[in-house]
Amino acid sequence: EVDSSRARGPAFCYKVGQDDVIEAWALCVRTMRKNERSRFTVAPPHAFGAEGDEGLGVPPDSTIILEIELLKCPAREDLFEDGGAVKLEVKANPDGRFPRPSDEVQVSYKVTVPGHGVIMRQKGSIYKLGGEQIGPLGKVFDKALLGMRRGEEVLLTCRPGYAFASGLYAGESASATLALEEIHEVHDMSLGLHDKSILRKRIREGDGGDRIHDTTTVTIDLLSVTAGERRLLEGRREMSFTVGNGQACDALEASVVGLRAGDEAILKVDSLDACQGGEPALGQAEETPVLFHFVVRKLDKVKEKWDLSSAERLVRARERKEVATELFKRGRIRLACHLYELIADLFARLDFFSADEQGAAAEFRRVANLNRAMCMLKLGDLKLVKELCSTVLAEDAGNTKALFRRAKAAVTLREYPEAIADLERLLELEPGSREGRELLREAKRLRKQTDAQQSGTFARMCAGLGDMPERTDRREDDVVVMPDLEQEMAKIAAQHGLPPMRARPPAAAEPSGAGPSPEPAEA
Repeated sequence: EVDSSRARGPAFCYKVGQDDVIEAWALCVRTMRKNERSRFTVAPPHAFGAEGDEGLGVPPDSTIILEIELLKCPAREDLFEDGGAVKLEVKANPDGRFPRPSDEVQVSYKVTVPGHGVIMRQKGSIYKLGGEQIGPLGKVFDKALLGMRRGEEVLLTCRPGYAFASGLYAGESASATLALEEIHEVHDMSLGLHDKSILRKRIREGDGGDRIHDTTTVTIDLLSVTAGERRLLEGRREMSFTVGNGQACDALEASVVGLRAGDEAILKVDSLDACQGGEPALGQAEETPVLFHFVVRKLDKVKEKWDLSSAERLVRARERKEVATELFKRGRIRLACHLYELIADLFARLDFFSADEQGAAAEFRRVANLNRAMCMLKLGDLKLVKELCSTVLAEDAGNTKALFRRAKAAVTLREYPEAIADLERLLELEPGSREGRELLREAKRLRKQTDAQQSGTFARMCAGLGDMPERTDRREDDVVVMPDLEQEMAKIAAQHGLPPMRARPPAAAEPSGAGPSPEPAEA
């Protein structure tokens, strides 16, 4: 043994194609994978040659044995599998996240053209994937970024076709260093309807480990709130609240869910109602969108749904139902609807609960679905109302609240026969229901009105066609002719060389009261 990095201590590091190593070393490493350990026998021409290496004690014309363990190597990727654009990993971050095709990201990059030096340089720039902001080179950036994690850096080498299509550098090759610093995820955080009335863009990712969810107590720094050119918040404000309890406005209640300590986000709120009802008390905004800018400072960890035992789920459901009921009374319909959805989700699988607990679990789920349907009637998602009520009726066919709410949604959707069937069933179960009778009377009136309108429309359509002339040409009428059986049987007999056959005459009707026919005589 003439040399060993293990004996010296630190691992041997070198740059491919730049450091002075023997030819065999470069050739061998190209065939290896990360964490692979291999032994190579190398002939003198590919080792130290006829001169040897006096410093290492290698005699001239020596065959050597290389034992190499590849501990770490940069990942190399041919982005378009044609050699036109190659990505070489410079800095890795195995714990980072990948961006999505439509995300905005924060990047730093430097583009160099041989013979011209650095021609483009940006630090902390906002770049939208698929936006084609920098011409043909943007296609290479997009492809590279989709395979990078936050915090990673790569070296891109581009042939002329992938660098510049026109201009001063057309036909030139280029290289670029590209660092992915932040991923600006955009999520629809609106409650209940998910109508994009509250959009959250995370502009900086923190280093916290636990995420915020329902019942988490969280502290945020509210940096700014603006509506158009008007500032609705002066200076920084610290806020602490328990998620889902209604202490904060809907915009903040919804948008903190899923974030970690240290995360920074911007909200774009298109609903003025989402800015009212809780902290911060901003007064009445007059225009949208309202923009919130905040940072999550800290949070108190609580158990998430999948960490709760069956008994703990029942306790949480009871507590959240009380909160949701109070929010509904206060007019916080969207937040109440969101809580009812979470309650029902606690009992998605009844087999998680013991036999003694399953009755209570099923009742919580039934009530949560019914109350969510009531919220959706107010919010206007009538198809979901019908779906939720049908789920309840599949378990409890005689649930009068589900029948009434489904009928009410059907009337609004102009599905009058379905509404009438549900209301008649309701009045069979609860004859004294005044609301049921009134809604049934209204459904029948509307059905009659619709039928009359449709009848009139059909009559007008027929009148528009006018009187059709009577057809006089009958030459193409189909004439049915009975075949001549005697002729047909004669043709068949002639074709097969048989004696002529006669069709058997129909049997004479036997007179009523006649006795049985005499048996034929034996031949």
